Amino acid sequence: MKRTIIAGLATAALLSGGLGLGVGTAQADAGARHWCPGDSDPTAPGRIYGWDWNVCHTYYWVKSGQGNIPVDGSLRGSSLWDGDNPPAGSVLPPLRPPPPLWVP
Repeated sequence: MKRTIIAGLATAALLSGGLGLGVGTAQADAGARHWCPGDSDPTAPGRIYGWDWNVCHTYYWVKSGQGNIPVDGSLRGSSLWDGDNPPAGSVLPPLRPPPPLWVP
């Protein structure tokens, strides 16, 4: 009985420590992102953005209207900044990809 309780507490401690590390890693990922032709990142820009799809890009997701890449031909409402030095205070936290499907 005591071994079961101790094992359960040890498992809970390990899991909570692992989850804490994952959150810290996600927080540190804010800022520049990178995309190259052939990448399959679900958080990368879609085809509605008018950038060169044949070269690699360093980009930032920024607040709506502060991007420098047109959306469907217009800069109005753009939230994609391509290149260095996005406007101060405009960078959004990173988008998170959907969780993986659980398969038994």
